[in-house]
Amino acid sequence: MTLREAGAEQALYSIIDTFVRQAPDRLAALAGAVAGGTGDEIAKAAHVYRGAAATIGARELAGLLETVETTARAGDVEQARETFERVSPIAHAVTDYLRQQRASLPEE
Repeated sequence: MTLREAGAEQALYSIIDTFVRQAPDRLAALAGAVAGGTGDEIAKAAHVYRGAAATIGARELAGLLETVETTARAGDVEQARETFERVSPIAHAVTDYLRQQRASLPEE
């Protein structure tokens, strides 16, 4: 059975579109928290973004965000900041990949 036959095709497209649309704001919120926030603020921003990354199957990105979240929550803000340095390029690569893939998918 195809995604279309199962009625899941449009849901999948919606999830991808939502991620691509919200990713820049989520990354910016996390960058802001990392730049000047508390461990709790960093953890919260990483948690929100991690959930979205996990939903679309971006395992490497979700894993890095989980590390940022857990280290920040544990009070190791410096380690969270160091891990964040690896998040941005992967986040951009994931978003670019999804944009390209989505552009090649039929609308109906």
